[in-house]
Amino acid sequence: MTAADGTIRRTRIGILGGTFDPPHKHGKIRASITQRLAMLERAVSGCPQFEISLVDVERPGPHNSVDTACIFGERYPGAELFFIMGVDALAELPTWRQPNELLRRCQIAVMKRQGYGFYAAIENTPLLELVERCVLFDGPQLAISSSDLLNRLQQDKDVSAMLTPNVLAYIQREGIYHVGDDG
Repeated sequence: MTAADGTIRRTRIGILGGTFDPPHKHGKIRASITQRLAMLERAVSGCPQFEISLVDVERPGPHNSVDTACIFGERYPGAELFFIMGVDALAELPTWRQPNELLRRCQIAVMKRQGYGFYAAIENTPLLELVERCVLFDGPQLAISSSDLLNRLQQDKDVSAMLTPNVLAYIQREGIYHVGDDG
């Protein structure tokens, strides 16, 4: 890609990983992959800067962030990869599968999160490259968590500030995350 000043810039790709199913990390699947893809499509519709990748859908699991980063590196040679996560996830990064390899392949783009400090998350980390490979977003701190969203949906509370109208309508129509589910 050529910038306005004539210099050549590398393509930048942000990878936002995750199951996109609030309690999935606890072993219970609430929304099928088809439903999760439908919600993602609704969430990013009208936003051409976002693209839904099927790399983790097209291959058998389990899926690890490092494997996803490797696939993106192969598919987009020369691209600058950023793995996007909240600062709360950053604190857990040393426990992930092959975190040093993930850091070698991607920069970590960290979003602020209320109640979590960026510097506290990287302080005394066993990952030596972490400090050099992190980029902190200077943006709004969203007080949205998947468990809070799930609880609000189950209690029939207002979540209109947390979801796009299209996604909320889909969840209601499909009966996903309905009252009576245990989290």
